[in-house]
Amino acid sequence: MEPQVANSIDDIEARIQEEESIIKDYQCPVCMNLMVAPKNEPRIWTGCGHEFCSQCCRSLTACALCRHARDAVCPTVPAFRTRRKIETFKVKCKHQDYGCTEVCAISEISKHEEQCSLAPSTCKHCSKLVPKSDIGLHQAVCGEMITKCPGSAYGCQVELPVKELPVHLKKCRKELKHNVSSMASCRFFVTGHCKRGKSRCRFRHSYTATCVPSISVKRAG
Repeated sequence: MEPQVANSIDDIEARIQEEESIIKDYQCPVCMNLMVAPKNEPRIWTGCGHEFCSQCCRSLTACALCRHARDAVCPTVPAFRTRRKIETFKVKCKHQDYGCTEVCAISEISKHEEQCSLAPSTCKHCSKLVPKSDIGLHQAVCGEMITKCPGSAYGCQVELPVKELPVHLKKCRKELKHNVSSMASCRFFVTGHCKRGKSRCRFRHSYTATCVPSISVKRAG
């Protein structure tokens, strides 16, 4: 699973590689945000030619710079030249904190960020954010991954994180040794049938008469 990281206007401005003096020429004079499409698309106020972002245009009743009245029929038109210029600005990938050094034009950055191999993914075991290229290896060895005790074939029903398994096995191995010792004393383990009777044997058996290694043994009770 991949976390969503929004490309806000402030976020893009912080990552742009252009000179600050150039960026200022393409900021909305009302909100001072960079006029990046589609949310803050640059638009021309008809009648005077001043440019504002589309968000501010919706609330203006007159030009904020010269007070030219709002045209009732066509108050604004798209500023295509300004938009094309802004889209050429170079911006760093938003996954730079995870090691990505890619720098793309604003018009191409979203496509790169969707495919970026260093984009963070969430580990399904520990919820840690790991670069997408490493998530498979991380999850395969994650200490929070739940596993069964190797002694489950002998009756241990414990399931626990991998990182806690060594401590559990120090205690569990004693029980396993005891189980193996009890199995060796049962004639069933050697001959393929239990002459001591099921009621007296500490184990339940399922087996093929000719194949002792295929015996499946579980503790009774």
